Amino acid sequence: MTTNKEKALWLQKHYGGYSLQWYLSDIRRLNAIYKKEYSRFLAQRTDNIKKEHNDAANATLQRLKKAYFDVYRSDYDTDNAISRSETNARAQAIRDLWLHEEVAVTVA
Repeated sequence: MTTNKEKALWLQKHYGGYSLQWYLSDIRRLNAIYKKEYSRFLAQRTDNIKKEHNDAANATLQRLKKAYFDVYRSDYDTDNAISRSETNARAQAIRDLWLHEEVAVTVA
């Protein structure tokens, strides 16, 4: 459980530069502001994490599509529309090569 002083200090840093005494002078106000701002802070942080994750996944997908074309001289999306299972097997083979490369780099 977060103490009122910890809430006030957090609000000073993330909400506004009001004095510690101002925050602590009205506990109901402190709790209301803290609840609103901390919820907003967590939502924004969650959105940033999701965006970073999606960006990383999209970068990996683009890397896979380029590698797929380099190896098989065929477009990944076209092959995937024709035969998902065969395209998936090919993509897994490329992914397995990447994993072996990453392990080799880590060990070296």
